[in-house]
Amino acid sequence: MNELHQYFTAERQAGMLAVALGAASLTGALYLWSTRGPFRAAAWPLIVIGLIELGLGGALVVRTPSQVRRLDAAFASAPQAAAAGERQRMARVNRAFRFIMAGELALIVLGASAVFVLRSRSDTWTAIGMAVMLQAAVLMAFDLFAEHRAHVYSNWLSRAG
Repeated sequence: MNELHQYFTAERQAGMLAVALGAASLTGALYLWSTRGPFRAAAWPLIVIGLIELGLGGALVVRTPSQVRRLDAAFASAPQAAAAGERQRMARVNRAFRFIMAGELALIVLGASAVFVLRSRSDTWTAIGMAVMLQAAVLMAFDLFAEHRAHVYSNWLSRAG
């Protein structure tokens, strides 16, 4: 059962990191907005993605302990059925990572395109592109770690059941 607890401890820690990233994004947005400089428009993607980071991170932090209690009880009473149910859930999670990271990659390309194609036209698009590119790259790195944890946990579930 140690692998289950390791996985969910890391998930909860990732939730705390996501909350911190969201808070940093919102702080950065506040700073950029207050400077009234040419890159003030970067605040908007920082706000939107920062709120998403806060929400998802907060949900992980709050949801994880009850999820662990439920799984501990399920593995104690019916380990084969619990492992089968978790394998199905984790298969969906692992499939979702492909789409999530494809979206993050698309945002990186879109942000880079805004910076390089539109920078001569407007500081606004440069600022937005930089913020989108930065946030998407950070989220992709975050999700690469999460995907690795999910595969390790899924492998354990395969051996456990």
